[in-house]
Amino acid sequence: MAITGRYSAHLFRQEADLRVFMEDEALVLDPQMDYHAVTGLSSEVRERLFAVRPTTIVDSFFLPFLSSTNLYAIRVLRNGWKA
Repeated sequence: MAITGRYSAHLFRQEADLRVFMEDEALVLDPQMDYHAVTGLSSEVRERLFAVRPTTIVDSFFLPFLSSTNLYAIRVLRNGWKA
């Protein structure tokens, strides 16, 4: 019981991270997505994305050439948000 109390904040954070991961896993990327329309991506990253064509945001997490900023830019385009 003392351990649970001591680590409850960490467990809460892990559960929140897991929820976000599960939501991202369900976020499907259009296979025909135009990566040229994603502002903030370098030409090299665009070329690699066209070659790989990730199917979900989670698939993109594991691409070593993508930064967190690149992932955010892809999500903005996917969701139709204004950057």
